[in-house]
Amino acid sequence: MTFAIALVQVYKWVTQSNARTKLRLEITTGVQCVLVDILQLGLCPSYWNISEPLMIDNLHVTGYLRPRLHVKWTGFKLTKANTNFELTIPTSFSIDLISAIKLRSIFSKPFCAHVIWTHHDITFPLRPDGSVSQCSPRTYPAVPPYSI
Repeated sequence: MTFAIALVQVYKWVTQSNARTKLRLEITTGVQCVLVDILQLGLCPSYWNISEPLMIDNLHVTGYLRPRLHVKWTGFKLTKANTNFELTIPTSFSIDLISAIKLRSIFSKPFCAHVIWTHHDITFPLRPDGSVSQCSPRTYPAVPPYSI
């Protein structure tokens, strides 16, 4: 039994060691939230230069058996700091069925979309002030988080 647990832990450590940094899209109504992985990166966030998306627009889910999230963003670039190699950021993502159902529900209400980093399971916005977010046109002006 102990050997099996140790084997599982080693497997998890090996499979997670290469991609501990993720660029993610958070889509939220404030009550419901879905996180979609955009890219998995092998290096820490400090090794990347990112230009935040100026606009996150035209989010929609297609397909029912194999759903995909489609998004249109402008000015969104990710460049490796030491080599200036620019990564292509996808505009279409495979998502699971439960996320598709949640997203269809979210898209029927006012929502906001944020691009965030996740590094070693710690999540933080692209900028410390959290200003990288786009709310759907159906929303009221965005209220800063945690305001009373």
